[in-house]
Amino acid sequence: GSLYFIFFGFKNNLSKLLLFSCVFYIVFFVIKARTQSMAYLGLGLYLILSRYFSTWMKKASILVLIFIVFPLVIYLFIKVDQTTEYMHPLTSGRGAIWGHYLSEISESPWVGFGHSQSRYILDEIPSKFNGWERILTAMNMGGPHNSFINMLTTRGISGMLILILFIRNRFFRKLDQLSDYNVAMFIFSCLLMFAGTSSTFGGLTYSSFIMLFSIGVPIYNI
Repeated sequence: GSLYFIFFGFKNNLSKLLLFSCVFYIVFFVIKARTQSMAYLGLGLYLILSRYFSTWMKKASILVLIFIVFPLVIYLFIKVDQTTEYMHPLTSGRGAIWGHYLSEISESPWVGFGHSQSRYILDEIPSKFNGWERILTAMNMGGPHNSFINMLTTRGISGMLILILFIRNRFFRKLDQLSDYNVAMFIFSCLLMFAGTSSTFGGLTYSSFIMLFSIGVPIYNI
């Protein structure tokens, strides 16, 4: 609801900034939803900086986020969880989960394990990881906690390529026709999907719906 008022409800930039700051404070410090707060912050920062971006810089920022920042965070989180004896407060066990899922993908790299079959990997949870009961509980609640790893697990490399081509054809080719809000919402959805499990193909959730909305429906600047 706050996104609606930030985009369309207020004309004054100060009012938008105050509302945005209040919502971020509530989400991060009160609700303590780190994934949503970081995605919300990324959206706000992009909208602030986008006025200085040309079209090619907008494309570059998206490519850097998906193909450099995301893989780097995955690598660092896995390294942290491999070298700690207990669940690290920064990763919340995501590094252990991601590393475990990625190690299992080699069994069916091209087509994956099939829709909703990522739970198959639960049977192979490494019990040597201290606190692995909490990891298993986290996996039962949210699977791999990364929509892109979930896509790779369930649909393989072929599914990931289809998703990338779909985004390229629907988004990058028409980026000059879309507003900064479209790009911001796309980045927002990517950040949500990076730290949570949502499938763009089937089982449509709010974060994947935001992604599809951002690349399909022009949101004109106010």
